[in-house]
Amino acid sequence: MINLLFGLKHREALQNVFAIAKYLKPEEKTFNLKVICFFNLQNQDLQSLNNYNIEVIELPQIFKIKGDENKSKVSSLIKLLRFHSFLESNDYIISKNDSLIISPGGFLLDQLVACFAFQNKPSYILQNGFITSDEKIEKESKESPKLFNVFLNLLMKVSKAFQIRKNLTKASSKITYLAFNDEYRDYIRDSIDYIQNAHTVGSPRFNSVGYMETEYKKSILYLSSSALYENDQNLHELIKEQIFELYNLFNPKRYNLSFRPHPRDSFDWLNYLSGTDINILNKNEELMKQIYDHKFIVSERSTVILQGILSGKVSFWVHKDKSRIYDYEYIRCEDEASLVENIEQCSLSDENYINMHKNQLDVLKKRMISYCGEDSCRIILGLVQENINRLNKK
Repeated sequence: MINLLFGLKHREALQNVFAIAKYLKPEEKTFNLKVICFFNLQNQDLQSLNNYNIEVIELPQIFKIKGDENKSKVSSLIKLLRFHSFLESNDYIISKNDSLIISPGGFLLDQLVACFAFQNKPSYILQNGFITSDEKIEKESKESPKLFNVFLNLLMKVSKAFQIRKNLTKASSKITYLAFNDEYRDYIRDSIDYIQNAHTVGSPRFNSVGYMETEYKKSILYLSSSALYENDQNLHELIKEQIFELYNLFNPKRYNLSFRPHPRDSFDWLNYLSGTDINILNKNEELMKQIYDHKFIVSERSTVILQGILSGKVSFWVHKDKSRIYDYEYIRCEDEASLVENIEQCSLSDENYINMHKNQLDVLKKRMISYCGEDSCRIILGLVQENINRLNKK
């Protein structure tokens, strides 16, 4: 029996755990799944965890993530030291688990990975949202001030917590990055700042349907992002602008436009869109049903566009932030006007719609997400099993 712990930053990452739990055959009992969540679980989450017999490791509220706030570096360091002390006081979190999978993002999750690596236990960073290599390079180009880097180097010499953190960049550490596609996997392998051990596994939480529904001919679902949660006020303002632009373009053409706020978006969209007849959907209801109820899925950059395509829906990105563009033919529209043109063309006939979706699906499978659903689960669990077997033979 392999005890496999998942460290999770938010609810979307929890869907990967449920997908893997569903894939596992209960009678085989090969894996025992556990979670440690850096967000507050809702009643439906707890019910699902109980149904799948997944153990929850309780985490003090102080370590829960409420959003990517602009905290001072000093307060973040203090929080990191307190979290490391918590892990030392609750050593069973690591000692009683054979392996760890985390959703990326968050310095506390990184510390959890570093502690597993320090104890020579394999851990995995499972890509949860879609990101291009170019965008990753752009983020990494924003270096920390040199003075702060000197301070970090000093901490590494005197603090065990920061000494352990060195494992995050050691080539010898048993840390593996699990990527959506070969393109991003190769970027990780070639980057001197990243762990060299990387595999393409796709995404367990995404599923591909075997049929296409071409009804709901005048229905469009616009998906918002977690801009406020990520402390990206500029992106939030762009999305506020975009939803009105789309409404003004589609309303005269009698398209029904729905808007789904991101689950981690706290903005009062109901009040903001009160002067329109945009249908604001419940962000806590099942996303897949909402996707199936619409013919077109649109977003500024949401990862859900991938799920839309896999679900048999023609789906588009329309980037307003021109510094962060996912340049994928058939999926990315140059601007709102070109989006309207594409949707109008697809609406002329079922054949046009089906051909566009086929083109989008080809691009997605070749460059964006190589595996999904059960295929992804099989690959991930196979890697975990293989590494555990290798360790046991030593």
